[in-house]
Amino acid sequence: MKRLLLPLLAALALPAAVNANLDPKIAEICMKAADFAGCVNIMSGGSTNNSKKQKLLDEITKLPSRIKNTSLRDYSSRTLSFIDALAVSSPEEVGEELYKSAKKIELALDILYSTWDRSIANGGKKENWNGELNFKTSQALNNLFEGKAMQVKCWTFFLTSKKPVGKLGANILNDVVAVINYAANYLSESESDIVFPTQDYLVKNSHPWGKKLCKGDPSVVELEKKSKSEETRIEKKSPKPININCNSPVWKNKPKCKE
Repeated sequence: MKRLLLPLLAALALPAAVNANLDPKIAEICMKAADFAGCVNIMSGGSTNNSKKQKLLDEITKLPSRIKNTSLRDYSSRTLSFIDALAVSSPEEVGEELYKSAKKIELALDILYSTWDRSIANGGKKENWNGELNFKTSQALNNLFEGKAMQVKCWTFFLTSKKPVGKLGANILNDVVAVINYAANYLSESESDIVFPTQDYLVKNSHPWGKKLCKGDPSVVELEKKSKSEETRIEKKSPKPININCNSPVWKNKPKCKE
């Protein structure tokens, strides 16, 4: 009798349009909920997808302020709501492009965490960072977002023996934050693929000591190609010297040979 009564009471609590298709099992489950109508809507799958999408977008919108005004100690707690919103979402529920781009931001947050950890290990210094690790970080972001997100410069460190010890770089923490902020803002507005510049880098990390590009930077190859192209152009413009043999029948009577 109780099983029959619960669905009947539930049916009376909902509009006629919903009553017609109300599943008795859902009604029985939702009778314990504070918001009966909301529970039925979610259990029925009415607006679950839309609510998940909006929740994810809300968390993406909040990310820039949360990772900018925080510390490594509070980093996990301030980004947890975004991670949770993404964890309970799927491409089918929020859209394939939005989900794929949000996953990229999630991976970028891992890069930020490791960079933050490096910053603490370096005492927050603005220089003397490991240049090779800086370069690997920049390439990881460029590959992740499939564009020119970040470029770093390297300089060689010498001891008194004047032998190179390794490559150094500047503090890149704020640059990594800037890349993620751009990605989050872009995604919250477009709700689709994140597009980074392809002609020039969004963020360029430099330091008075470091003016050279790091070894392996794609731009090094581009500059070398331009340099070779310029050399070839100059060579084509410059006339080649002519070999003159005044003893030959062709040249012996020429004014050049009579001088």
